[in-house]
Amino acid sequence: MEQDLTDDQKYSNYCRLVETVQFIEGGGRITEDWMEHHKDVIHEYHDAFPNGFCLLNPEIKEKEFRTLAEQADVLMNSLLTSIHYEKTFKVGHYHLLLKRLQHMLQIVYEYHDDGDELSNFMRNMSLG
Repeated sequence: MEQDLTDDQKYSNYCRLVETVQFIEGGGRITEDWMEHHKDVIHEYHDAFPNGFCLLNPEIKEKEFRTLAEQADVLMNSLLTSIHYEKTFKVGHYHLLLKRLQHMLQIVYEYHDDGDELSNFMRNMSLG
């Protein structure tokens, strides 16, 4: 799904990813409302990448990046299956997905070493 997002929306989405990782790693209280909200976030990611993360940034051939993308796809499928059948998801799997996405962003930024590349990558990922 192609989305035209403003720079503010891109930044907000990236911050949400980082804040969620920090919340989980900091032992934040996982409530029913938190779970419901993040089910929606997981569906947002899936809607943004219906064909998976493996198709992102094909110019990057680095094995680590490609492996992270494959792992992100497996985690996303696991989360979606769990939400569909169990009406919940494993926070640990969600955390792993977000960490892989963060790492992918870092690799893209380093790969291009270009100040606009984070913005470009986030646009391509519809995360930013």
